[in-house]
Order: sequence, then structure tokens, then C-alpha cells
Amino acid sequence: MTLLLGRRNLLILLIGLLCVAFLLAQIMGSIYETNRETLMLRGESRNTELVDNFSLFLLPNIDVMKSSAFVVDHVLGVPGRDHAGELKRFLTEQTQIFSKTIDGTFSGLYGYFDGVYVDGTDWVPDEDFNPVERPWYLKAVKSPGKMTFVEPYLDAMTGSILMTISRTVGDGSSVLAVDLSLDKIQKMVEDASGNARGAHMILNSEGLVMSHTDRKEVGKIYTCSGEDLYRAAFCKLETLLRSERLFSGELSWDGTDYVFYAQPAVGDWYVITLVKADAVFGSTHLLLAAFILSGVGILLVIALTFLRMTSKQIRIETLNRNLETVARIYDHMVEIDLETDTLRVITGTLHTRGSEEGSTSANARNVFRSRLDSVTDGVSRETVRQFADFSTLATRFEGNSVLTLEFLSDKGLWSRARFVAPEQRKDGKLKTVLFLVENIDNEKRERDKLIHLSETDPLTGISNRRSGESRMRQLINSREQGGMFALIDADDFKSVNDTFGHEIGDKVIVAIADSLRGTFGSRDVVMRLGGDEFAVYAPASAGREIAGELMGRFFDRLLSVEIPEMKGRRICVSAGVAMRGCDGGTFEELYRSADTAVYRSKKNHGNSYTFAS
Repeated sequence: MTLLLGRRNLLILLIGLLCVAFLLAQIMGSIYETNRETLMLRGESRNTELVDNFSLFLLPNIDVMKSSAFVVDHVLGVPGRDHAGELKRFLTEQTQIFSKTIDGTFSGLYGYFDGVYVDGTDWVPDEDFNPVERPWYLKAVKSPGKMTFVEPYLDAMTGSILMTISRTVGDGSSVLAVDLSLDKIQKMVEDASGNARGAHMILNSEGLVMSHTDRKEVGKIYTCSGEDLYRAAFCKLETLLRSERLFSGELSWDGTDYVFYAQPAVGDWYVITLVKADAVFGSTHLLLAAFILSGVGILLVIALTFLRMTSKQIRIETLNRNLETVARIYDHMVEIDLETDTLRVITGTLHTRGSEEGSTSANARNVFRSRLDSVTDGVSRETVRQFADFSTLATRFEGNSVLTLEFLSDKGLWSRARFVAPEQRKDGKLKTVLFLVENIDNEKRERDKLIHLSETDPLTGISNRRSGESRMRQLINSREQGGMFALIDADDFKSVNDTFGHEIGDKVIVAIADSLRGTFGSRDVVMRLGGDEFAVYAPASAGREIAGELMGRFFDRLLSVEIPEMKGRRICVSAGVAMRGCDGGTFEELYRSADTAVYRSKKNHGNSYTFAS
């Protein structure tokens, strides 16, 4: 009997050891794959970081080109004007502004317009300089209306790597361009490569190399016919160009395995990272080898016994710690059993009088609604009641895992409420839900602040062109009745800057903006178009009589402005006024009508406005 028991125990032990060995093999296989995926993700993360840095580098310059091209198109589209003179002033002004705001990459706008070369940096070309023979002009006219990137080159005088962005404007024979210094992004690429552990490159779908770990590769155009590692990487990219996701995998070249990462960046550019596979997975291979060579006998049995005895308790303690950690984020956390109509308050004050956190209350629907009303501000109460309606939860959870609502608490603070369904029956009905409330007051106010900053002109505090024009279009498109649209342009503003300095010029701009803001109401839109130009749309001011009164008040305010540094010189503006319904129904029509009227006002001395005819 003893022998039989011994054999049975031995058999059980052997079976147990085999099971443990199999289980450990599965665990190590999972660890190996997880570690491998983690290392891949690290590489992807570094590649993504480089993509983000590149986007931060290139996007501002592209935005400058887009906004500047819009203005240039507008100027070229108006006949009978001194295009070259106006564009010279505009490009110079834009160059001065963006040279200060864009970190070390923006070198100035220039272009060829109506047969005249115009430069925003006052650079004077040589007599034999022919703009239409330059690469930036030739490449742009081959792709009308598109942003084109000319092959990077090394500036012999500065030693910097430069690249030109250009695009056609006007009728397609004029071209706007800007030179960018690639030194910053080149340094990012070189720093990302570390101690020669990998290679990084930025190129487009045509194979044009903007930046590369090896500077000698910058400016080259890769094709699949080339016979080296970098061109092999470009060929691999070519097969993935239609996808929007992050690409990763392995690439073999000349007997060496590499890990390949590629990701689309802004525009038509792609960031590629190549790292030797041994450098990425060497630690994983060592980990696997160490496991195979290590003993698994008694240690595995002890580990298995320990895990059986303690895993449940560890799991419970971990869950409790995690729950306590999560609970600290929330002001209120409630578990609601919809089938039994009971609720349990995990944290917060949503419990009945006399009960404590962790206690269970019956009649959950009524208790929950009553207590929720007590912690909600009156303006949000009805919205929160609808959100907390148990009868519609199942329908609202269809296709969703979380329901979210932002509301004002009884303390006047912004909060975010969430319904989370941890358990849902097969028929789609909910069994239990978690109700969570967190304080997001700082987050929301900071978010609102950022939105306000993005929509506001930093000098004057009124709407900038992007947000102001958007609001005007919404008002124009959403209202059938008429309204007043006005363009305002400061007279002789350049002479103010030249005579008194740009600081006084800024005071003039601020004074005009303050006068507009004081004249027009909160329902009206006042925006700065840029430079010394402003626009106003007053949707409720229909009729020339009302419009004239408003312009008169505006001029009165301007006349009362005194800037001591200007030594008695008054601020004068010219304005053009277009009435919606009479002078057009769309934003563009009103803008054109008012713009034409501005030039008629310019013929008059002093503050003057003219109605569009």
C-alpha cells in the first residue's frame, strides 16, 4: 500500500513537473514575445518622437506659405494696383514677423510676380539672376497650386543645409517661395541615431532625402534601382505608401537583419528608422538563453506552490490597491446594480443620510437621483438628470463602453461624470454600472483658455483672422436678414512706423482695435485681418443709417485717442462698408465690395468711410 502510494505520488509529481515545465515554457514564450514587442514599441516611440519634432519644425513654415499665398492671390487678383509695391511691403512685413516667431528656420519670403522678382529680405540679386530659371520656380510651375519642395543643398557661405518650399499663385505664372534652414531637423536626426546604433532619414514618396544620419545622403533622390541599404529601405516604404498606420518589421540586407520603422509625417514626408536587429533583440535572446540553461526542477515546484497559495490573495490586494488609487481621482464613485435596484457608494457623498461609504442602499433610482441633484448646480441639473436616467442606459451603451458628460457641480466647479459598464448580459441588458465623477475644473478652464488664445490676436485681444472669419461666415450663413460688413485700413501706417517706431505703431493698432471693440456690441464680430487692417460684421445693423451712426461713433472714439509720442498727430483710417443684401450675400461678395470701397475712401483726407455701390 505504501509502495502504491509512493508510486502514485511519484507519478503525480512527474505529471506535475511536466505540467509546470509546459506552463513555464508557455510563460517564457509569452515573456519573450512581450519583451520583443516592447522593444519594437520603444523603437516605434523613438520614430514617432522624431515625426512629432519634424512636424513641429515644418508645419509653421507650411502655414506661413499657405496664409501668405492667400494674401498674394488676393493682391494679384485685383487689377490696376501696384502689385510689386504692395507685395514688397507684404513680404517684408511677413518676413519680419515670422523671422521672430519661427525658431531659427525661417529665412524670408520671396517670389516672382507678374514678371518682377520681389524679395522680403531686401536681398538684391546679381544682374544675371533670372528667377524663371531657378529650381524653385521651375518645379512650382510644373505642379500648379501645389506646395513643392526643392532638393536640399548646402549653402556655401553659411555651411547650413537649406531647402526651398514654393507654390504658384495668381494665374499660375507667379511663384511664392521661402528658404528653410534644415540644420535644426538635421541635428534632431543625428541626435536620434545616438552612437551609430541606427540610421534615420526623412524623405518623400519621390525618394527626395530631406535629412539623413549621413549628411552626404541629404539632397539625393532614391530609387528602387539602387544597390544599397538605404534604397532598399525606400523600396520597402514604397509598398506601404497607401497606408496611414505606423509600419514596422524586419529588413535583411547583405546578410544583416535590420528592424525597420516608417511613419508618415506632415505633407508627403516619411520618417524611416533602421536599427540592426541584434542591437534591438540582443537582450531578449540572452534572456531566453538564460532560461533554457537555468534549472527548473525544485524551484518550479516551489514557485508553483507559492503561486497557488498566494496568487489569489495578491490579486485581491492588487485590485484593492488599484481601486483605492483610482478612487482618489474621483470625487464620487458609485456601483449600481440595475437588476436589484441597489447602489453601493465606494467613495464620495452619494449615499443616504446616516449611511457610510461602502454601504448598500435599496431603491437606487430615487436615492441616486436625489443625491445627484444635491451635488449639481441648477443650470446643469436637468442635463445631469437626463444623463443619469437608468431607463435609457442600455440603449445609450449600444456600441459604447463609456458614457461621459461634463457639468457644473454645486460648488460651481466643472466636473466630468462617467457611466462605465463592467458587466453586460448577452441579451444586451446591463446588470451593473459604475458611476464616476471627477473634478476637471482646472483642465476645462485651461482648455478654454487655450481655445481663446488660439482664436485671439495676441497684440489687440480681438479675434484673429482665422477665428473671426469663421464666426462671420457662420453668422452670414445662418441669418436671412441683412447686416453691416466693414473693412478698416489705417492711413499712412508705414509712415507712423518709420517716423515713431514700431512700438508706437503697435499702440496705433491697439487703439484702433479698442475703438472698434467699444463701438460694436458683443454679438458683433471684430477681427484683425493682419498688419493695420481690420474687419467688422454687425448682423443686427441693417440699413445704411444705422451703419453710418456706428461708423460715426467709431471715428469719435478714434479722435479722442491721444498717443503722446505722436506729438499731436491723430489716428486716421479709411473704411469701406458693404450691406448684406445690397452688396452681396456671401462673405466673399461682401469682402470684395467693402475692399473696393476702402480704396475710394483713401482719396479723402482724415477719417472716412464709403458705402459700396
